[in-house]
Amino acid sequence: MNAYKVAIEVNKENIPKYLSFTKKKITEYNEINNNILPVPATYIINNNKKISYAHYDPDYSNRANFVEILNSVK
Repeated sequence: MNAYKVAIEVNKENIPKYLSFTKKKITEYNEINNNILPVPATYIINNNKKISYAHYDPDYSNRANFVEILNSVK
């Protein structure tokens, strides 16, 4: 997530909104014990190993549009 720049820091105002289970998982997933979560992302990497399509949004409910993804590989 850091290499592709799709990480978001969970700020102190948002941490209480997460259930204790989620807080526990954040700690488990982050070896350096920080409040970083991955941003949901979609990448298309072409045959030249270049990113030809990228979509990411900290709001997990805003997902990549399937038609846009298909159009990006044409």
